[in-house]
This record gives sequence, structure tokens and C-alpha cells, in this order.
Amino acid sequence: MNKTVHSLRLNSIRSTLLILLALLILASALLTVPLVIASHTRNQPRLTLHELVRLIEGRPLVMDIADLERVITSSPPLANTTAAERIVADQIGMALGIEDQRVRVMLDEDDRENGPEYEKRLALYGEEERSSLAIDGAFQVAVQRQDDRWLIISHESAPRLGYLRILALRVTLVGILVLICLWFASRIVRPLQNLAGAANRFAGSIEINSIPLEGPDEVRTVAAAFNRMNEQIVAYLTERTTMLLAIAHDLRMPLARIRFQNALGSPNACTSIGRDIGQMERMIGTMLQFAEGKGGRTEMDTLDLPSLADAVVQNLIDSGSDVEFEQTAPITLIGDQVLLKRMLENLIDNAVKYGGSARVVTEKEGSVVHVEVSDDGPGMTSEQIAWACEPFYRADSSRGSERGGTGLGLTIVEMVASVHGGSVNIQNRNTGGLAVRVTLPLHGKA
Repeated sequence: MNKTVHSLRLNSIRSTLLILLALLILASALLTVPLVIASHTRNQPRLTLHELVRLIEGRPLVMDIADLERVITSSPPLANTTAAERIVADQIGMALGIEDQRVRVMLDEDDRENGPEYEKRLALYGEEERSSLAIDGAFQVAVQRQDDRWLIISHESAPRLGYLRILALRVTLVGILVLICLWFASRIVRPLQNLAGAANRFAGSIEINSIPLEGPDEVRTVAAAFNRMNEQIVAYLTERTTMLLAIAHDLRMPLARIRFQNALGSPNACTSIGRDIGQMERMIGTMLQFAEGKGGRTEMDTLDLPSLADAVVQNLIDSGSDVEFEQTAPITLIGDQVLLKRMLENLIDNAVKYGGSARVVTEKEGSVVHVEVSDDGPGMTSEQIAWACEPFYRADSSRGSERGGTGLGLTIVEMVASVHGGSVNIQNRNTGGLAVRVTLPLHGKA
């Protein structure tokens, strides 16, 4: 039932076209109404001269004529003015056996035009076939009685539609239909024009140009998709621009040191230059990881998260980092091993770099698994926590580059969690330090 109602809503192009088709059918039906009315009213009543004479003589008819009036007055009616009225008056006088001056007839507009037809019938059929003459519309027949008063019989039929009236009605109906069609068309065309205008503006200026969601459902869907595309492209370009600025900023200092060491020509210059080159390589590697993670493909597979975490921890311990891992039972989940390993490395590296040490815990809870990495460092303010996952944000911007940071560590963590349908929560510990908890679904992204 809901699907049926949805498919018939006015906000659908298909429904709009169906409504327009229905209006066309309705208009066609309405345009035939005047002809039907004209035909119907022209046949009610249709009196022959024989029947009209019976009415004058007061004799009954087979048909029942409504709105028939009989009046006797001393005031003479108007004289016959048209050929049709004179012919009918002559024939009635002949049928009643009285002079035609004592009979006066008034016909409606359409019957007055039947004079030539009446003459042809009388010429073809003769006087004995006068009964073939007929009156279709309203009429008034006056016969002068012996006491010189006039018997007036009149009948007002339903108004008949002439050609001009039928044409006027048709033009009116067509005009109304055209206005309705234009209104429906504007509901489709105007949103599409807005969409085209927004696309042209976006091509000339890379900024968010959202368009209102209006018009039929199909146009709304396209507009919503355009708005999302617009926002994503602007965010992508902004992110890439920020990355280039960050690279230029972070490489400036080690390059300046290399230039300085080269100018001094000291014996330790090669060692210092090698250290700076290593720092630049780490920066560029981190940024490449971030770029690849944003647009790269994922290879989901079944893996044991505690085993993966233990391998990462052992590698860092071997390199001299102070890291502890709380062993747990195997926890199987579906994920990308490369991305999850990168996420764990960034979490632990951040904890060691800014907190001096790191503690890693994995915990299963229902259909999700939690990975928490905590440290004993100074923690972060609420404002710093709110910005922590933004690209190239450093809580300590003055010393971030000196520590080899690019401001992408937690950004990559959040990106990996999002790819797996998970989330990241950052909070200060009650006992001091910072705790970053990543929650991942066991069965992959829904």
C-alpha cells in the first residue's frame, strides 16, 4: 500500500506525466460536452407544425412539454420579422383556416435561420407535407381569437450553444489546460535549471554551491547527489591543498638545516644531513599513507586482532619503545590487515611520542571489539580533543615537526576505523594521560 501511495505522489515525474495524460483525456471529454449539450438541447422539444396546431387547439400531445405557458391577452404581440417566422405563421393559419395576419410567431435565433430549409421542404413536399416542418428550440405562437384577444403559447427551452459559444468554451478549456501543463512543467524545469546553474558556478569557482531540494522526487535525488558530490570535491581539494601547505612547511626546517650543515662543512655534517633526510622521508611516507588510505582499495579478510596487535607491539619493543600489551583470548574479525596494522602503529607511536609509554588492550563486547591505547602523558584539552582527528592538526604545533609528527596520526586512525564501520573515542584518563579507544564491528562494515 505504501509503495502504491509513493508511486502516485505528485513529487514524481512519472506521476506528473500520468496526471498530465489524465488532464488531456479529461479535456478531450470536456470539449465534447458543448456538442452534446447543443445536440441535446436542440432536440428538446422538437415540435412539428401538426403538434403545434394541436397545442393551439388545446388537444393533448404524446410528449409532455415542460415550461409551456398559455396566456390570453388583449395586447397584440410583435409581428413576424424573419422568413422562417412568416412561413410558420402562414402554415399555422392554413391549418387553422384563418388569415395569416391573425397568426404571429417568434422563434429563437437558430430556428430563424431555417427559413431557406422550410422553403425547400414546402417546394419539394407541397402544402400537404407541412407537418414535416419542425421547431427545435424556444418559441412563441400567438393566434387572434374571435373576440379579438390573443392566445399566446410560449415555451422557453434550455439555452442552446451557438458555434461561437462552443468555440469560446473550447478555447477557455484549452487555455486552462495549457496553464496547468505549464505549471507542472515548471515543477520539473525550474529545479533542473537550478542544477545546471549550480554546476556552472561550481566549474568556475571551487566552493560549496548547494542547491535547494525541490521539484519531483527524481530531481530531488539528483540535486541531493550533486550537493554531496560538491561537498566531497571541495573537501578533497581543500584537504589536498592543506597537505601541500603542510609538506612545504614541514620540509622547510630540515632543508634549512641541510643547507646550513653543508655550508659549514663540518665532519658531522653527513650524520646530521642523514638524520634530516630520514625525518623528511618519514613525513613524506606518512602523507603518502594518508593519501593512499583515502582513495585506496581495501582487502577484507578474517584475522585475529590480538595476534596482530601483539606483532606490532613486539616490533616497537624491539626498536626500544616502552610498550605493554595485555594478552587476551583470540578475537576474530573481518578487516584489512594492512590498514589495521597501520592504525595500531599510529596509535602506539603517538602514545610513546607524547606520553613516553603505551599500554595496549583489546576487548570483545558483543558484536564489536575495542582496541584501547593509553599513555601517562599530559593529556589534551577538550578543544584539542575535538580537533585531534583533523588532518595536519598538532596539539603542540611548536614542537610537532621536531618530533617528526605531521598531524596525520589520529587522522589515519579515524580513517581506518571509518573504513571498517567503526569509531574513535578520545578522552583523558582519571589517573592522568590520554586514552584512545577504537571500536570495530566483528563482521565488517554493514
